[in-house]
Amino acid sequence: MRIAIPGRELRKDETGQAMVEFVVVFPVVFLLCLVIMQTFLLLTARQVVNYAAYCATRSAIVIFPESGNTIAKKKAKRAAAIACWSISPKKGFGATEKFIKPVEDIVEGATGINFDLGRRFNMANSNVSVNLEPAKLNAKTPHQDVTVEVTYHYVMGIPIANRIFYEMWKRDCKKKGKLYTFTFKASCTLPAAGKVKTKKCCT
Repeated sequence: MRIAIPGRELRKDETGQAMVEFVVVFPVVFLLCLVIMQTFLLLTARQVVNYAAYCATRSAIVIFPESGNTIAKKKAKRAAAIACWSISPKKGFGATEKFIKPVEDIVEGATGINFDLGRRFNMANSNVSVNLEPAKLNAKTPHQDVTVEVTYHYVMGIPIANRIFYEMWKRDCKKKGKLYTFTFKASCTLPAAGKVKTKKCCT
């Protein structure tokens, strides 16, 4: 029992106050950090998808005049998948033969295959899609503009934060099993390359 002394105030008992404040504040600060991390990763992914659209268009305009829409679209998707390689998580294939071939197509003459890279490429290839316009080039104007639109479903890997983004932006987010994805779209327009005719000189 404390006895009040005239002229002096009793000291308040602050035992455990710091612990209570930590318990109350820490979850909020921790959640804020997760959201900030996921936000910066999404901004990075958006820049990568923009670059993927440029790569896809560059790939398409070279092959389009000669091979048509089907092959050009395939080459464009491959270029976009390679560009999105760095922001794609790993995805298992089962049998290793299924993902060795795509990597060998990218790196001709490769003697050793990095399975982690193969798994990342598989995820990028399965999450990316391209739309190529026009469907057919006019033979009289081979240098007309070609537009490639790339759609990429970026996998949000930060726990808790990915659910928050999913609940807040359901229009742009999707849920595939346990994965939460954010959909990015980017397009690029470049003039198609026509046939290059070379003439001999100084014969």
